[in-house]
Amino acid sequence: MEKNRRIAWVHRGLSWFYAAMTVVLFAMMIEQGGPDAAIGIYIAPPVFAGLFLIHFLIARGVRAGKPGARVASIVIASIMLLVLPIGTLLGIFLLIHTIGHWEAECPAADCTGH
Repeated sequence: MEKNRRIAWVHRGLSWFYAAMTVVLFAMMIEQGGPDAAIGIYIAPPVFAGLFLIHFLIARGVRAGKPGARVASIVIASIMLLVLPIGTLLGIFLLIHTIGHWEAECPAADCTGH
């Protein structure tokens, strides 16, 4: 159960990091203006918003102990290994903690509000 909590914490932290990046990039693009900024407004914020949503949903699934969330964590962790240096450290942490027994922290009905 502690293992799931740690994994969910990492995914939740990453989701809020991507939410902050969405806001910052959107503000920078609007402030910069011009044709290059218009392209950035339509590409960068939706990408980061999508990453926010992915990590947020994985965190919810991990807390509920869903097997699909474990697979998603492993896939995301494997991709993060390529992002040096912090992504590599987080990827290793996630991979280490997705190995072994997988328990639900709370019943599925109780986890929906978290």
